Amino acid sequence: MIKIERKATWKAKKAMESLQHAKQTSSMYNTPEVNSALREMFHGKCYICENKQITSYQIEHLIPHRKNKELKYHWENLFLSCAHCNNTKLGKYEPILDCTKEDIEAIIAFRKKGYFGTEEELVFESRDSREEVQNTIKLLQMVYYGSTPQKRMEARVLRTIWNNRAITK
Repeated sequence: MIKIERKATWKAKKAMESLQHAKQTSSMYNTPEVNSALREMFHGKCYICENKQITSYQIEHLIPHRKNKELKYHWENLFLSCAHCNNTKLGKYEPILDCTKEDIEAIIAFRKKGYFGTEEELVFESRDSREEVQNTIKLLQMVYYGSTPQKRMEARVLRTIWNNRAITK
């Protein structure tokens, strides 16, 4: 998870206007303006796994709205996510770190144990004991390793993408 700046761009302003209208009319928050602004802000990447090869974009609520209208339509609560990460997170991990407010890479170390030819493993470590840090680590572990056969298959693909990205850096 990398630090993302929420800039007040033209697209972001249009998205906020769209959200205000959607809230007043109780319509969907996933308007074209919101989708476009989130893709721009998150550089087309999932905010959790940073995958840029997303085939299914979703709008993720950092704090689950649970029918709370304010949270449902609040611009700063909306994040761009891939289906794998959004469906892994659901409402299970809260609170988590907000990558628009904190530099996650300065809080959580992303390490790889093992070497080529052995079973390599991604490890997420932090000395910070805050609940949101520990929940973010648990979420990352589930994203990259899964808890069901399907999620484990999806996670294997993400680890391959992560490894290829690490090699090219």
